[in-house]
Amino acid sequence: MKILLASTAPYLSNFTGANKINRALVEQLAQRGHSCRVIALRRPMFSISVVDQVLPAEKASAGGADITTLNGVEVHSIDIANPGQLPQLRGYLESQIRSFDPTWILISSEDWGQFLLQAAVETAADRVIYLAHTPAALPFGPDALMPNPLGTKLLQQAAGIISLSHFLSEFIRQWSGCEALTVYPHAYGDGPFPSYGQFDHGYVTMVNPCTVKGISIFLDLARAFPSVPFAAVLSWGTTEHDRDALDALPNVTLIPPTEDIESFFAQTRILLVPSLWHEAFGLVVVEALLRGIPVIASNAGGLPEAKLNTNFVLPVNPIVHYEMDSDRSLAKEVPSQDLGPWIAALEQLLNDRALYERESALSREAASAFLQQIGVEAYERAFAEIATRVAAREAERTAAQAQQAELEQRLAQLSPKKRALFEALRRKT
Repeated sequence: MKILLASTAPYLSNFTGANKINRALVEQLAQRGHSCRVIALRRPMFSISVVDQVLPAEKASAGGADITTLNGVEVHSIDIANPGQLPQLRGYLESQIRSFDPTWILISSEDWGQFLLQAAVETAADRVIYLAHTPAALPFGPDALMPNPLGTKLLQQAAGIISLSHFLSEFIRQWSGCEALTVYPHAYGDGPFPSYGQFDHGYVTMVNPCTVKGISIFLDLARAFPSVPFAAVLSWGTTEHDRDALDALPNVTLIPPTEDIESFFAQTRILLVPSLWHEAFGLVVVEALLRGIPVIASNAGGLPEAKLNTNFVLPVNPIVHYEMDSDRSLAKEVPSQDLGPWIAALEQLLNDRALYERESALSREAASAFLQQIGVEAYERAFAEIATRVAAREAERTAAQAQQAELEQRLAQLSPKKRALFEALRRKT
């Protein structure tokens, strides 16, 4: 197969779960012999990455993209400084669809406003697969940062939708009527994974501390346990205001953003994932579980699914109103939280060695079993199922067109009087 993935995000130094999944997907497909090409931005269009890194270009295309090959994937990077230049990206995508002639065109849901989705659907709708990564980026539903009725219609015209959790698939069905296939992404590596779970050493860590990820709970817990070392791994959502709040606490260590997750997991005793918005799944949860690190997570969205039946899934009052503005906080109104269950859970894991070690062992066992059940082959099966659905829809359209043509032919053979009578009867029904 020939796979074309299009994204409005950079391909490197993009610390989002969506980008990590996308990269793992195309690289694994390339390893299995598929021809994979990516169209992405060379650098962030907005300042959402703390570190900017660009791919070295081996050559430049006629369309203005820098082209390089990374882990078997041909990456086309386009330099765009502001949204006003997006038509350049759209035009490049359309030209690549025509010249590369991909089997499937994958559009990541981090395509705000469904800009690339529209270009792909208008060019080759029956080959477009939408990769749904987060409710916030969808054009519908209560979490949508950019609601877009046109985007919903475009999704309904695409060949198929693949989501990364059963929660997200049900969310899509509930709010759009579209049916999505659930495929758990294999974005964790193959192992073996080191065991970092240590009862008496390391940080209580949070990755991507920001409003929607539950920084308020993290800060309150750090204040409630002043003698316990906490760590905050900065990422795309962390604002200057967030950094100031973290800096104000003497027991919080700030860790720069990095793709080397071992560097901070090796220092982690317990992982906190107190998200206040609907997480689609939560890669970081499984990443920690694989390394024997107990995870205390909220019950928001797909996080209970990502916890893999381990313990310490705690209730939160989710954010109900989102907005996108210049400070990237994504939410101005954060409901008050009951910190009691969080304090109790953290206290248990910090003070009960036997409990900690049981949870560490359970975490590693559950995640290892989960890893054996997933793989890129599931995407290949999903592609085949979508192809079958496309063929069935095309057969239905062909049959309907044939029936209509036959009806028109029969009508043409009727006398004018009988034809008028038939039309009158059809209008009545």
